[in-house]
Amino acid sequence: MTKRTEKAEVMPLYTRALIGNIDTDKREFDVTFATNSEVQMWDWEKGTFIEVLEMKPTNVRLERFNAGAPLLNNHNSWGGVQGVYGAVVRNSAKVDGKQGVCTIKFSKREDVEGTWQDIVDGILTSFSVGYRVHKAILTDTERKLYNATDWEPFELSLAPIPADIKAQIRSGENKPVTNTAEIEVEEAEVPENTDNQEITEAQERNAYWQKLYELKIK
Repeated sequence: MTKRTEKAEVMPLYTRALIGNIDTDKREFDVTFATNSEVQMWDWEKGTFIEVLEMKPTNVRLERFNAGAPLLNNHNSWGGVQGVYGAVVRNSAKVDGKQGVCTIKFSKREDVEGTWQDIVDGILTSFSVGYRVHKAILTDTERKLYNATDWEPFELSLAPIPADIKAQIRSGENKPVTNTAEIEVEEAEVPENTDNQEITEAQERNAYWQKLYELKIK
């Protein structure tokens, strides 16, 4: 088995986050913002693929979260200060190899009071994390399974998310700026003398980039 590394432009992603304990006096609550389970992602244009976010401390860049990343309204990063409903409590984000957790401090502004009450009452329970993948390994080409080995959460949002955690969706509405990620592909060794089969480097590369195009990672 050999490996090849390519660089590709990829969109920031969004996946589900789960709310935990709520402290009404401090207006704080805990959030599980990611786990290392397989999640089916969907690109509006190119279809489905499977992603695993690796959750060891060496895999996750937590600097932005621990510096007080924002809690937004539906990933609305262009809505000014009125779109900010809270922030990650500084230095509260951590990962343990299986999941990532943090604490959110919710705003006391009058215009978000109704939203806070809906959280306390259990009406609003869906949160979403925005993140960027800096490096991923394509470990199963048939299943389109990618392991994100270097990724970075940068915001949390109040957002409507499907109840099925296995049916997560990439957001195609915000059109965020792409970033460069390394995609590492594991390949089977090919014998030097292969009967009735001609395999060239160009053919391998074309097939590889076609897969990335189908996933909108290009």
